[in-house]
Amino acid sequence: MSFRSAYGNGKKAKIALPDKDEKMAVIQDGINSLPDRCQEIFRLSRESGMTYREIAEILDLSIKTVETQMGRAFKKLRAFTKKFWDQAILLVVATFFGL
Repeated sequence: MSFRSAYGNGKKAKIALPDKDEKMAVIQDGINSLPDRCQEIFRLSRESGMTYREIAEILDLSIKTVETQMGRAFKKLRAFTKKFWDQAILLVVATFFGL
């Protein structure tokens, strides 16, 4: 974890900020929390670089279904990471102000 110095209550405090590996771990946890079909479609798109059309063909789905599943994946991932970062921000603020 990387560290940055900050001043809170007139005292110098070390505040831990997540590094790249920690951010990626949170994103992976979010991906792993997706429903199986949604996760499969997301991984084919983002990790394998397949187009929605290609995914639809190999999974025997409509392109619209792939689009819908990707939309759901992004929505769930935004909510998952927002919850994590909201908690991290609260921790940083509490540390900064010595709470």
